[in-house]
Order: sequence, then structure tokens, then C-alpha cells
Amino acid sequence: MSDYPNPSDEQLHAFIDGELEAAGAMKVAAAIQRDPALAARVAAFNADKRLLREAYGPLVEEPIPAAWTAMIADAPLHKDNVVAFKRPTLTRALMALAASVVLMIGGWAVYSDMIAGNAEALVTEALAVHAGTKPSATVVADSGTALKTLKVPLKTPDLTKMGYMLAKVEVYGDKSGVKLGYRDKDNKLFTLYLKPSPGTPRFDMLKRGDARICIWQDDVLATIMVGEMSAGEMLRLASLAYAGLT
Repeated sequence: MSDYPNPSDEQLHAFIDGELEAAGAMKVAAAIQRDPALAARVAAFNADKRLLREAYGPLVEEPIPAAWTAMIADAPLHKDNVVAFKRPTLTRALMALAASVVLMIGGWAVYSDMIAGNAEALVTEALAVHAGTKPSATVVADSGTALKTLKVPLKTPDLTKMGYMLAKVEVYGDKSGVKLGYRDKDNKLFTLYLKPSPGTPRFDMLKRGDARICIWQDDVLATIMVGEMSAGEMLRLASLAYAGLT
């Protein structure tokens, strides 16, 4: 049995922000997989973070006004009224589409036949994107411009920590999605495919042949990651990629 049969809000937020160690993240992921209501709660937390990011994101890097600094310095310090604020906590609260990668080694149960059919169609589409066989692809020089077509505030993930460099950016003519193709020193391809969500929160990690597919979607954005690699490598790479979107 999981150590997190009913994860607390604190544990869910830590999971969303990528702060749990791999073992803890797998346990929380298993709990979410078993409980559609819990999966919906995770999606709701992400929606809240997105709204905060859109409203206050531009202020995160702004310096504290000098007048405020002076007021703080001059204010009397009363021990009983001291509250410690940590910048990383504030930053996490302002992350857009915070890194919620719900992964576990092995397949996931599906909630209904309809959802299973939609998931398989999404997997087929993502594999075509990964292989370069999905039609109507246009190569774009600037990833930031490509991501703007999705009308969601996103950044281009930096995957150099895992040895992957952005090699190709494609936008599909029907505006159905954006492909960010990364390659490592051995030319191994990792595909990050982003497209509008059909509206149903989903969390999956699947395998088709040699390809590992990680799917995460909320009510706005579907993120599908594809690569020929072990489940452990996909877990680390997908976590880094998803965190880098915000």
C-alpha cells in the first residue's frame, strides 16, 4: 500500500512543484491514478497557479520599492509578530502551469472506454509527431513565437541538465499543436508536444514498442512527451521539461 493513501494538500503542492523525491512522487502518483477526484484536484491547483502567474508573474522579478525597504528597516521588531517568508515558496505560488508530472513505472488504469479511446488517439498523434510523419508541420526558428500560438503563457524548457539541446521547432498548420524536438550528444530524440486540451484531466505513462510516452493534461493544455528511453530516464526528463514550461 502507498505511504500516501490520501495525500495532503501540502504533499500535492510539493508533487506539483517537483519537490518530492522520485520515490515519494511515485507514491503520490499512484494515489492520483486510483482517484479521478484527486486528479481533478491537482488540475484545479494548477489552474489556480496559472491565474496567479498571469496576474502577478511580471512582478516576481521586480525589486522591492526603496520606500518599502526603508519602512521595513525602520519598523520595530516584535518577536511575537515575526513571520518568515521564503522566496522559493512565493515563486512556486506564481508558477504558470506548475510542473505537475504524474508518472509511475507501468501502465495506468483508464476511467472509461471513451477516455481510453481519446488517450489512444492522442498517443497515436504524438508518435506521429515524434516520427515526423504528422502532416502540415512548419519549421519555426523561434520557439517563443511558436508557443504563443497556443495562447497559454509558456517558456521553452532548458534540458541541458539532462544533456538535451533544442534542435527543432515545428508548428502545425491547423494550429493543433507545437513540437519542440530535443537531441542529446548521441542524436537521440526527445519530443515535447503541446496542444490544446480536450478538457479532461489525464495522467498517463505508457509504452508503445521502444517509445515511452508521458501524457499530462488539464482543462487547457495537453503535454505529451515521447522518447526511446527507460521509465526512469523519462521520469527525470519529463519532470525537467514540464517544470521548464513555467
